[in-house]
Amino acid sequence: LSERLKEIFTAYNYYNLDFSASWFDKALATYIQPHRFFHTLEHLCSICSQIIKEFPDGGELSAKLLLTALFHDLIWYPQGNDSEDMSVAAFEFIVDNYFLPIPETVQEEIKQAIMSTKDQSNCSELCSRFHEYDCQVILSGSAVELLAYEFQIFREYQYLNLAEYRKGRSDFFQRFAKKFPQCRENMDFLIEYLEKRRPRIGIYAGTFNPFHIGHLSILEKAELMFDKII
Repeated sequence: LSERLKEIFTAYNYYNLDFSASWFDKALATYIQPHRFFHTLEHLCSICSQIIKEFPDGGELSAKLLLTALFHDLIWYPQGNDSEDMSVAAFEFIVDNYFLPIPETVQEEIKQAIMSTKDQSNCSELCSRFHEYDCQVILSGSAVELLAYEFQIFREYQYLNLAEYRKGRSDFFQRFAKKFPQCRENMDFLIEYLEKRRPRIGIYAGTFNPFHIGHLSILEKAELMFDKII
């Protein structure tokens, strides 16, 4: 996937950026962090593939969309509500320290689009167009795709207890359906699924003093058998 993404960004390089430089590899590396299950290289590649499919001839809008895609989840931690803010800060750091020749007005557009992913606000054409790609599975995914998506999100929010998780997701689905009425049926489907689902939860007891590779091996095997391990 990394090589495919490098091909895409190199081919649609409207601003003549150096995608062979270390900053690009470091950016892609953040998408393979072990706490990510949905916000991954696969998700990034899916977004980029949608963009170039719609804009086969390239152009500035496609370049803005691709850069927004690259940086919008650069920082992703489910604990907290500032991943978008930190992603913007990371974008600013890379632009400044690697001297990326992106016009300042475009930088501001991209930062605004990244911040808009927090609540899917349509404050510009770039924002609204990007939400279509970023939220494609929620907007038009099949039942199988929706269930796969929901399980990936569930894995990312392992630190929450089940009641907190259900409430948070249900609230999100309700808000999302108000912004995008065309996906109301999908949101109702996921809300019903959350209410009825009974995940397999395993308890892994031990002193773990210290937690060593043997403990890790057991944990990794248990995660293949259960939906959540405490």
